[in-house]
Amino acid sequence: MNRKCVTAIVILLSIGGGLWLMEGPLCSQEPSVAKAGQVDADSPAIAAALQTSAVQHKRDRAKLLHETLHGALLVMHRDFFSEETSRVLPSQSLLSVFSELHRGHGVEVRWMTVSGDEMNEDHRPATAFELESVKRIKQGAEFHESIDADAYRYIGRIRLASECLKCHVSRRKSTEDRASGLRITIKHDTAMSSTDD
Repeated sequence: MNRKCVTAIVILLSIGGGLWLMEGPLCSQEPSVAKAGQVDADSPAIAAALQTSAVQHKRDRAKLLHETLHGALLVMHRDFFSEETSRVLPSQSLLSVFSELHRGHGVEVRWMTVSGDEMNEDHRPATAFELESVKRIKQGAEFHESIDADAYRYIGRIRLASECLKCHVSRRKSTEDRASGLRITIKHDTAMSSTDD
């Protein structure tokens, strides 16, 4: 990866990280949620829990993080991806960012296949929440969220524009936009301050 690419990534992530961290600790008091496992946002109990200010705060921060990473991905594709030069793909470059977010902040981020070719088996939706999110995003939703006893989960749409389809939809019949997803998991006990090394 060339120096300009690394510099752009560092700048974008510094801006996004600064915006994320300036909000302070992620969670205060959480509503009690059934420990029996994942509950869909459509259930009355979860619908009420998703309206609390603590959950709204997490939702806002997940949206900010999603938009930061989505924007970084699009900029890297625009500025640094060239057919003539072999480079690491921008989505692969962000894996090290995801790893650092998990290590330093306890936030889990990963790509999710929605309506394109599966680029990596790790992107395959596996849980009931992921499968439901894929279904909703295919139907046009911008995001899907859920909360359980352990974490707030958010999967946001990543637009695959026509220039992305050569790799992401190899047997396409049209150039209409497709979607991928970005999963963000924030544990309830996660405080969003970086750990000192």
